[in-house]
Amino acid sequence: MGWTNNLLVGLAEELAARGIARWQPTGAYPPDGPPPVFLRSLGDAPDAALALAAYGDPENEDAGLSHVIQAVQIRTRAAAPDAVDDLADRVWDEFHGATMLRLGTGPNVVATTLIRRRSSAALGRDARGRYERTDNYYVTAARPTAHRPD
Repeated sequence: MGWTNNLLVGLAEELAARGIARWQPTGAYPPDGPPPVFLRSLGDAPDAALALAAYGDPENEDAGLSHVIQAVQIRTRAAAPDAVDDLADRVWDEFHGATMLRLGTGPNVVATTLIRRRSSAALGRDARGRYERTDNYYVTAARPTAHRPD
């Protein structure tokens, strides 16, 4: 598994370990329990869910350093506006200001130094009338390569 996938899976595992969401890498989620976490895009069901997606931020990239700041969008969805805010607040409580987390497994484990939320926005309702919100986090982490061994 590559670095970006390890980061996203590691974040999903952290949310599951804290009881905020369910992470299941394969198969369909059962209909009950905490909201499921999807990678990259929200599934159609259930009404309450989260999606994690990495994206670039060229202003924060330095080709000479092995530490990077990786932007991660956490999109939340729920049936009511207060429920989507409550879900996003639980994610913020877990990640904003978190330090020294080791995410994922194997040789590409992601060693973070700091996670912080940069922005948040209400997205309104989706086609089924469910409320959505996006929160953008910056993950400062080690990402050494042959060109940036640090």
